[in-house]
Amino acid sequence: MTVLSYVANQISKAADEVISASVLRRWLSKIPSIVILDGLDEVPHSGNRSDVLASISELVDALHEIDADCLLVATSRPQGYEDELSSKHWAHWILEPLRSDEAMELVGRLSPVLVSDETRREEIIEVLGRAAADDATSQLMISPLQVTLLFQLVMTHNNIPKDRWTLFLRHYETLRDREIAKGGITGQVIGLYKSQIDKIHYDAGYLLHLRAETSGRAQSFFTVEEFTALTRSQLERDGFEDDLDDLTARIVKIATDRLVFLGCRTDGQVSFDVRSLQEFMAAARLTTSPEICIQPRLYEIAGRAHWLHVFKIACSKIFSSASHEELRETIISLLDCLDAGDRDPDDRLIKNGASLAQQLLTDGLATAVPAYRRKLVVRSLKLLSGFDYLVAWRLAPLVEPSLWGVVEPILAESVSTGNARTKLQVFQLLAFVCRNSNATLCEWGTRLLLKWWPSDPPTVLAIFDNPELLPENGPILDRLREAQWQLKPEVVREWLGQFEDPEPSFEPLVENASVYLPALARSRITLTRTNGKPSGIAFTYLSLAGKPTLRQVPTQAQSGWHVLSAALTFLTAPSALSLGLFLRRVAELDALEDAKELELCWILKAMVHRSKDKSRLIAHASEAEASIYGDTKAWVEAEHHWSEMGLKQNELSAEYYDMDLSPKERSIFTPVITASDLIRTHEERFKQTLTLNELLCFVNRQSSSAAAWRILLTYALRAGEKKLGRRFCECIANIPPR
Repeated sequence: MTVLSYVANQISKAADEVISASVLRRWLSKIPSIVILDGLDEVPHSGNRSDVLASISELVDALHEIDADCLLVATSRPQGYEDELSSKHWAHWILEPLRSDEAMELVGRLSPVLVSDETRREEIIEVLGRAAADDATSQLMISPLQVTLLFQLVMTHNNIPKDRWTLFLRHYETLRDREIAKGGITGQVIGLYKSQIDKIHYDAGYLLHLRAETSGRAQSFFTVEEFTALTRSQLERDGFEDDLDDLTARIVKIATDRLVFLGCRTDGQVSFDVRSLQEFMAAARLTTSPEICIQPRLYEIAGRAHWLHVFKIACSKIFSSASHEELRETIISLLDCLDAGDRDPDDRLIKNGASLAQQLLTDGLATAVPAYRRKLVVRSLKLLSGFDYLVAWRLAPLVEPSLWGVVEPILAESVSTGNARTKLQVFQLLAFVCRNSNATLCEWGTRLLLKWWPSDPPTVLAIFDNPELLPENGPILDRLREAQWQLKPEVVREWLGQFEDPEPSFEPLVENASVYLPALARSRITLTRTNGKPSGIAFTYLSLAGKPTLRQVPTQAQSGWHVLSAALTFLTAPSALSLGLFLRRVAELDALEDAKELELCWILKAMVHRSKDKSRLIAHASEAEASIYGDTKAWVEAEHHWSEMGLKQNELSAEYYDMDLSPKERSIFTPVITASDLIRTHEERFKQTLTLNELLCFVNRQSSSAAAWRILLTYALRAGEKKLGRRFCECIANIPPR
């Protein structure tokens, strides 16, 4: 059955008439729609995941066929997702954790829907506001589901638990006890058989989660007969004999109809409606086993994607319950075993134990047990020597003042003895801490980063490879700018390229942190064939209007910056005289090679590339000052001509020029010679062979033109050997030199 057929069937169940897939297709072709495929992570790799992915592809094809105005959304937890939906066709959006203000905004939207009494509503919002401001409970408000659960808990308990186990336990008990409080036969049965009903839920959660991993079903479920047998078995173990069939039937109905954790959304199938509740029940089952069984079971599921949340909930219970205190050290030992590769060598490579320790801390584990919190932090910091490029973001929330005594020596050792990657991770962690709004944390991070500041400028730029790490002010900003001045401008331009099109909130940070912002606007010249038809090739270059932004260049800066400063002076008032002054300044700095590497406007770039050494620079400066190479008016007219008329292939030869500039001037200043970018036009993007043939014929006709050879060479470098083929080499060999 296709996805569209399934959707049509579901609509038919709620409609007065049967809706066919063909009718649904007609609807979708005319009405804007959104299709949400929720929970790809719940389809295990051992099951029919490939079939599900194939069905999604078929759906995409079907929507394209009918030209549907449809937004298609597929959701998945990060765990278990392996980029099966290609980024070529799917935009990947990562659900960011809710900030406290965003969580409270959601609370504000929920409150009028769930609570009618205004006074009571304000009381709940106040309690949740305090929770959002508390470091421990704010971590339990980072998703819409968590916020909704907390809202319901506050409605009934007026407080919020600080760990996963208590959170879900409270949620379960809230709904269970609400049914008991309602009284009647149902309430009496739930109250009387509360222990048995709890165990049935625990067993169901564990067995269904296990079944989801091994059976290949996207949504694991019991048949009604299986769930009835499970319930009966539990009652028999507890010694119930009288009216066993009747009691079993009543509890099955209560569990599926009244407590709402288990339900029959599909006829004959009993399952948990919310996966996280299934995971909670599975964790409860694991931790209510005899203690001798708990350790090996946790050892087997630790770090497994399918069991990750079960493991985290189980650990939450162990650290929040006095009855499981003996197992706390077991968890620490388990993490060490994983990182040692005792279970699987891959655990050591990916630092599974360290990653779990970090996740447990982020969940608020051991908040009330500082000794174990310190142990977990020590394990988490092992991530610094791993390959997780987001390690700074993951570890920064854990670096709190109470843990500095543990954290700082480990960071110092990592900087002293770690490899380059480990050191970089430490620097990025401190850079992230420096951005913290907490003044104490910011001062601590700044002190250590300055203390261990790398001596090589490239490493400094590597630290700040994300706009979220860029400093706003202070000594870190000064040091970052100082490092830029010590490097070549082109290196800094490449570094700034990482921040292209940043979010609006980051634009001021990028501008503030950089010493230089390249000119963004590039002009374009279309190359046409001799008969005036498009060739499919265009060039981009920096015009006289392409001014970079540059801070005051310090005396000790790398010579390229002084060249760039001289170029900016020329662009401020371009003239024959200022062109000569620019060339003399390059000669004075002895920076000809640096100048050739810079992204300069076409006139300057043409002149520096024409100069072979310092003496030629000075000679060209004298010629420029004598207007041998034109003046502002001529340059502007040339740019206007290229913009309006483009450039014909035969115009690359000097004798074809008929404007005010002399043939010598025109051949020098053709932007093709100094173009930084060769691109294919939209119209001709598929005509690779045709364009290559035209180029080869053109070079054959204009073999004395350096510009023509530069075009062909640039084209060859861009196209690559495989695309050009043997014919290209043969044609090149047959073009006679002149």
